[in-house]
Amino acid sequence: MRVRRRRPILGLFLFSGDNGGPAPGTIPSNGPPRGAKATLYEGGVRVPAIVAWDGRIEPGTAVTAPLHRVDWYPTLLTLAGVSLDRPLPRDTRDAWPAITQGAPSPHDAILLNAAPQAGAIRVGHRKLIVRCPGADARDDVHATDGNAPTAALPNGSVELFNLAADPVERYDRAASYPKKVAELRARYDALARHAVPPKSAPRGPDFRSPRVWGQRD
Repeated sequence: MRVRRRRPILGLFLFSGDNGGPAPGTIPSNGPPRGAKATLYEGGVRVPAIVAWDGRIEPGTAVTAPLHRVDWYPTLLTLAGVSLDRPLPRDTRDAWPAITQGAPSPHDAILLNAAPQAGAIRVGHRKLIVRCPGADARDDVHATDGNAPTAALPNGSVELFNLAADPVERYDRAASYPKKVAELRARYDALARHAVPPKSAPRGPDFRSPRVWGQRD
């Protein structure tokens, strides 16, 4: 019997999701995490990524450090030998040490969203979800996830989760840790002040998607 030798992977192969699937339990499955696409729960923002490169990444390596999708920008530039000097500061970080050396996350905080209606920030294992005052309920990011229906948060309210102890976000700890809420809210507000106002207006009740986005029907 002739055994064919496996050919080495001569380059970097990268596969990554962008957000959780919509309507879990109906179409896709996001696994145990709560929420779905368009929510700020882990089912909407935590996605799988797979990287392979023979001789550079140990097979079977699992990375648990929180990383952001945009971190691929400086990571790939660094691997290609391209300078990271840019006229404007970067929000991204080189994730290669975390991927290949078991280094901790290069982020001390990850901003998950900072929209007018809602946002979230993760610092370590703590995650704060913010429902902004005056948000339109039609734009509520806390959509029903198909597994654990939840009502929309009241305007101005927050949720605090410990993802190490509660990765599926069943227990809101905001009332138990007001100092941690205040700390994360201050960091969130500081980052949110840099957000560019959206150009699109809220969708009215009679809104319908155009046949081609950016063009009039």
